[in-house]
Amino acid sequence: MNDIKETLVIIPARGGSKGLPRKNILPLGGKPLIAHTIEAALKSRLVTRIVVSTEDQQIADVARAHGAEVPFLRPTELAGDNSDLTQALRYTQDRLLAEGYAPWSVVYMYATSPFRPPGFVDFLVSKLYEGHKSLHTVRGIPLEAPLYRFLPGDDTPRPLQFHGAGCPQCFRHYGNISGLRLGSAHKGSYLYRMLSPSMCIDIDTEEDFRLAELTWLSMKARVSAP
Repeated sequence: MNDIKETLVIIPARGGSKGLPRKNILPLGGKPLIAHTIEAALKSRLVTRIVVSTEDQQIADVARAHGAEVPFLRPTELAGDNSDLTQALRYTQDRLLAEGYAPWSVVYMYATSPFRPPGFVDFLVSKLYEGHKSLHTVRGIPLEAPLYRFLPGDDTPRPLQFHGAGCPQCFRHYGNISGLRLGSAHKGSYLYRMLSPSMCIDIDTEEDFRLAELTWLSMKARVSAP
C-alpha cells in the first residue's frame, strides 16, 4: 500500500489490577509485559502512532522507554476495577482530538494478550483499508457446546438456549486486537477467528501469567532449534 493513512493504536494499561498486581509491567521473556504489545505495533508498517492509556506513572515511564507515547494520564476514575474500558478509550481519543489529532482509524491492542505472529497487525489493519467498518478477534463456540449463565445472587448455572439453527457456530469477542475505521465504510465488521492457543492467552491471574511464560519458553525453543 502506497497511500498509508493515519492509524492510531491505543494500548490500555491500568495500574490497579487486582487479580495479578502490576501485571502490565511484570517481566515476560526478559521485558515488561506491555513491551510485547508495543513492539508488535512498532513493527507494523500501517500503524502511524502508538499511545498507551494509563493512570499510572510507572507504566507510563515503561511504555515510553519501549517506544510508545503517553501524552497524558487518564483520570483515576477511569482506571478502577469497575470502570468502563470503552469510556477510558473514548477519553483518550477525545483528548487527542481536542489537541487537533484526528486519525483515519483507531486500533486497540491489549497488553494482556502478548502473542501476535509477525505481520498479524498489518493483516488486520489492512481489512480497514479494504472497506470494513470494524475488526475484531473472536473465538468460535460450536452451537452443540453447552453454554450456561449465572444470574446475580444465584450460583446455579442456567443453560442458554439458541434459536435459529441455520448457524452452525457463534462467536464471542476475545480481546487481542480490535479496530474501527472512523470514516465511511462499505463493508461491515471483519471477524478474525483465533485458532492459535497462544494468541488466545489473556492474562488476568498468576496462572495465566505462568501459562504465558511457558508459552514464551516453548516459542523460544522452537526458534532456537536447528
